[in-house]
Amino acid sequence: MAYGRLDVFFPDGTFKTFALSAPSTTVGRASSNTIALENETVARKHAQIRYLDGQADIIDTATSSGTFVDGVKLTAGEPRALFGGEEIQLGNLRLIYHFYDDTPTRPVVVPEETTQHVEIAAPDFTVDVIGPDQAVAPGAHIAAQVSIRNTSNVKERYEIEVSGVPRDWVRLDHSEIEVAPDKFGEVILNFKPARRPESTPGIYRVLITTRSTRTPDAAVKCEVLLEVLPFSGFGIALEDSHINAGERFKLYLHNQGSAALNLMLSARDLNNKLRFNLPNTTIALGPGQRTIIAGTAQGRALRFLGGRQEHPFDLVIRARNAAAFTTAVRGYVAVKPSIPAWAPLSILAGLAAIALFVVLLIGSMLNTSKPVIETFNTSTTRVTQGNPLTLTWNIENADALRILVNGAVLLDNIDPAAGRLEIDTNNSTGVML
Repeated sequence: MAYGRLDVFFPDGTFKTFALSAPSTTVGRASSNTIALENETVARKHAQIRYLDGQADIIDTATSSGTFVDGVKLTAGEPRALFGGEEIQLGNLRLIYHFYDDTPTRPVVVPEETTQHVEIAAPDFTVDVIGPDQAVAPGAHIAAQVSIRNTSNVKERYEIEVSGVPRDWVRLDHSEIEVAPDKFGEVILNFKPARRPESTPGIYRVLITTRSTRTPDAAVKCEVLLEVLPFSGFGIALEDSHINAGERFKLYLHNQGSAALNLMLSARDLNNKLRFNLPNTTIALGPGQRTIIAGTAQGRALRFLGGRQEHPFDLVIRARNAAAFTTAVRGYVAVKPSIPAWAPLSILAGLAAIALFVVLLIGSMLNTSKPVIETFNTSTTRVTQGNPLTLTWNIENADALRILVNGAVLLDNIDPAAGRLEIDTNNSTGVML
């Protein structure tokens, strides 16, 4: 028994439907796949769809082009749960997964008639409309049929118009058709709601108007219902995956689906080394809405010394709708010590320099040399009063000289470097230096 189906849409506008019943279904270009798709943009074995314990999932088989589900690229080898209505991208092919719920314990109400059938007669023609027989997800196709019978006795041309839904949602194989007397003409309407957030889910009243070009005022209007399902899509990205402790990170969220999305945000680090500040943990996004969540992460314990450490963390998003999906994005926080690694070495070097200076200062004080009189001479030992007396000397390690005459200071603070001095003897008698 099939648990779901896969609608495959080709670039030329055609599509195929495949029933899913096997526990494992492979999809790819090779003929050995369960679903073989002749398309050069698809890998030989592109993806695998599995069904186990009532849950379907899809796995990318490490392809170069990748597998995308609702716009998010899958990690090779990691399963992604499928709940129904997801858009899958393989190369340039678009696939829609539909889930069949055949749970036997759930009561099923079978209506007397599931097909919409409207028949209206005009004076010269009748219109028979068979509307869509089931709901349609955005991006998928559903058909309706208009049958026109010409009850007049002349050939007639009829125009068909459709309103009630956006113009790009519907295609007619003929907008005009010519019908011979007492004959039938058929027009196929193909509904394909655009897969974008603006495609509001709900029931649309589709008005199909048929008129003869000869008598345009005699128009027949038939109304059928088109039910459009919601589709889900979600995008998440971290602006910078590597931050420093205490810096603000920015998490970008995007509801890519057509229904409101309620989310729960949490943060975790497996090593329990970080503390997080998240201003918003409950987020509501309307169809197509984007938002930015800012927060911080820093180390739990204060470190004074040591090297730079980097800790991984995950920002986890959980959907609070029927899909109940969980997704996460990883980042890294660099935690630095309070004292830089170079600071202790600089302090030790400074202390060593101070100690060396003190030692040199003390050594210089202890090793101060005493003054030494190398030579000290007079020009003569006897001099006539009134004639000058010349003194010469060579003295080391002296700051100043003092000359005493008969025990009394004659001259003071003489520069030792002068090496020569003349003394006036006019007032001197019996001088002894």
